[in-house]
Amino acid sequence: MNKKTIAASIPAPAIGGVLTGAEQTTTGLRALSDVATAPLYSKSFHLTNGFNGVTLELVGVEGKHEGVPPIGSTIAPGESQNFEVQYLADRTGNVWATYQVTDSIRGVVGNVQIQMGYGAFGETKATIAFNNSAIKMSLGGSPTGAIIQPHRRRVSMKWSFE
Repeated sequence: MNKKTIAASIPAPAIGGVLTGAEQTTTGLRALSDVATAPLYSKSFHLTNGFNGVTLELVGVEGKHEGVPPIGSTIAPGESQNFEVQYLADRTGNVWATYQVTDSIRGVVGNVQIQMGYGAFGETKATIAFNNSAIKMSLGGSPTGAIIQPHRRRVSMKWSFE
């Protein structure tokens, strides 16, 4: 079998672009991963740990987002984490953050999941989706600046003067 080798003069950047997934720019090659994509819209949600003696460890995140803390990161008392929740054109974009709840005395006491939502018209919400921990919790503050805090029992008083 006869082989023929054909030599051609092709500029190196052109070959590099084909082989490495890059695009030609006026200053040279730029990786396609560096090329800016169409901007997406998101809203920052800050979750703050309002407990004393309770640490929250992020164990799971679901939903459309443009940035979340790494799995395994913790929120110590008084600290916060930021989530960028992406909105979807036809419905509210939601992110669910699941935390393992660790009490400084009792150890791990369960999980809590916070749902954060951002709608196409700018509406925001933050709720506790579930709490199977031994600690009763509620969200205070605003939807985009929620404080995970001890659940406060509401006391109603009736006054009567005789």
